[in-house]
Amino acid sequence: MDEGLNERIGLMLEGLPEPLRDPKKIVLGIVIILIIFWGLFLRPHPGTISAQITELDSGTAIIGATVELTAPDGRVEKTEYSDNAGRVFFKSVASGTEYSLFVEPGTTYKPATEYFSLNSGEAASLEVRVSRNYKLTVSLGKETVSVGAGCSASIPVIVVNDGNEPAELALVGGDSLGEWISSEQTTIGGKEEKQLTLEISVPADASGEKKGEVRARYTNEGANLEVNVVDKPDVSVSPKSISESLGSDNSFTKTIELSLKKGGDLEIDVECRVVGDDLQGKTKVTATDDMPLKEGNPKLFRADFGPFSSGTHLGKIICETSCGDYTILVEVTK
Repeated sequence: MDEGLNERIGLMLEGLPEPLRDPKKIVLGIVIILIIFWGLFLRPHPGTISAQITELDSGTAIIGATVELTAPDGRVEKTEYSDNAGRVFFKSVASGTEYSLFVEPGTTYKPATEYFSLNSGEAASLEVRVSRNYKLTVSLGKETVSVGAGCSASIPVIVVNDGNEPAELALVGGDSLGEWISSEQTTIGGKEEKQLTLEISVPADASGEKKGEVRARYTNEGANLEVNVVDKPDVSVSPKSISESLGSDNSFTKTIELSLKKGGDLEIDVECRVVGDDLQGKTKVTATDDMPLKEGNPKLFRADFGPFSSGTHLGKIICETSCGDYTILVEVTK
């Protein structure tokens, strides 16, 4: 080592207090400082996990559920029971390890497992949603459906209850389909099969392809559905108004035609009804067939008017479609 450097180090040591002049003591001091620093800042500290046990879909708190904190090797480290708010707390949980919470909620619900891992000293929370102990099978009449933006569609769904007990029944959507899906609410008996109608309502600003699950509410039992959103189709109705002056005749007949442009493979259901006291009981609107409206296949209705007494009779015929309603103004003079 350079003699000048040795001299400078010697002078520095002479300026230190006596206990710090010994190099061994300096090294020992550094080691002690590193140990303290590791203990305070680097050593993993245990954390705390709280869990909220709720019923799937309703969010109702599950009281008295048995909750086990399970280590990766399957060993149950701690067991707690959910309180009146459906909550459990586990303290002094090792960090950096993947644990699981196994929830046994009783005979009304199915068991559930949720996995988690804590950072050093972390206080985390999670929600465990448990499903009702129903034994249902859900089958969709169609697994893929095309719907126009701003339009709606319906498909049949068959639900089978393989259990012996009745079950509350409605259909809900999961993933990206959640707000688009609805159905009637009913009850299905044990060992019973029931058909429901699934309503799909697509927002006007939607586009592209949406995939998700359609399941029985309060359960994880369901089937996958794909909705292809296309541009809103162009529906036209003819005639746009009906104005008839009757002479000696008291009755007449008109044909109402709805046609579809830019519809692709869309199928649109149409129903027409009469509105107005002047026409009620004097006008009947009947579809000529049971087929939906499609591009190249107009939907026809026969409208029978009369008999009418003297005077002016006003009303409307409203044709309701899954892409909006169309109104035909009616004026009959006798």
